[in-house]
Amino acid sequence: MFMEWSLALGTNVYFFAGMAFVSLGHIQGHIICMNMLMITAFGPGFFRVLRHAREFVTGRLFQPSNYKNYLDVVGTAHLRNFRCVESSYFCMAFVFTDAYAAFVFHQTGVFADPEWRRLALAFVALPIAFLVFGILLRCFPCLTDLFWPGQSEDFNWYFCLDYDWNVLEEPLVPEGCP
Repeated sequence: MFMEWSLALGTNVYFFAGMAFVSLGHIQGHIICMNMLMITAFGPGFFRVLRHAREFVTGRLFQPSNYKNYLDVVGTAHLRNFRCVESSYFCMAFVFTDAYAAFVFHQTGVFADPEWRRLALAFVALPIAFLVFGILLRCFPCLTDLFWPGQSEDFNWYFCLDYDWNVLEEPLVPEGCP
């Protein structure tokens, strides 16, 4: 949830900064903000691409009746591992989209422009700073309670790329199907 709020905050900052640059007549600042906004907004989509690539590689994508949703594992021992996998891929999507933004800024020469370099570097550093802050909140529960009271469970995850339980052990068959 923390990373989702970070994504929402970041996209709002990029949007409103872009609008401010337009009103001030700084078209290059607007272009930088809108590029970052579009790339950052792609993060949740990239998360799904990573998740479905995992399902494709492991062969689970071709067995839709065996797919598990959040509601299928709520109240089971597998919920924490399920959240850990999803959180890991969400954080990876944050890092990959940020790396792509840095690549775009480099290719378009923004990092070489002394007038706009600091803005571009700040925008590239912002998602990584939120990711590192989220990891610190996970590692230090006292910080979690200070900054995010009552949400310590949101930070109780570990890096995991695949489930450590058999996702296919109980196939989900819709009612009325053989």
